[in-house]
Amino acid sequence: IPADQVQANVVVKSGTGILAATGTSSGVAISSYATAPSAVLDTEVTTPADNNLILVGGPAVNKLSAQFLGKTYPAYGEDSGLKEGEAVLEIKENGANVALIVAGWAGEDTRRAAKVLQSYKAFSTQLKGTSVKVAGTTSSPTIVTSA
Repeated sequence: IPADQVQANVVVKSGTGILAATGTSSGVAISSYATAPSAVLDTEVTTPADNNLILVGGPAVNKLSAQFLGKTYPAYGEDSGLKEGEAVLEIKENGANVALIVAGWAGEDTRRAAKVLQSYKAFSTQLKGTSVKVAGTTSSPTIVTSA
């Protein structure tokens, strides 16, 4: 299979309307919900490995983001692993699940990464691998690198 093609297993379950796809060539998993699960604080998640997670906020403000990035909470500035003005979308393994980290150096940077996630279809051809860096502005984000 060429590197730019991905095979997927698709599972559709009744009840919650869950559609899950797991890529076999990149280890990336994507889930979408007809009805989104409830948002909770990082401190309200008792067993992270039991769930696919979308973690919003970097290691300075989100304990789970710090955990998945291998940082000691709270990790500010250079200790966060981010550079000033940088935003990232990064997928990490979470047992049989995954955690998607939406983070930035500052709140505005995190918003820029969240905008890419919100506009997934517009960026889907640029979202490759398990980590992307996002530049630009919140109203006009751009993908800088993909790894």
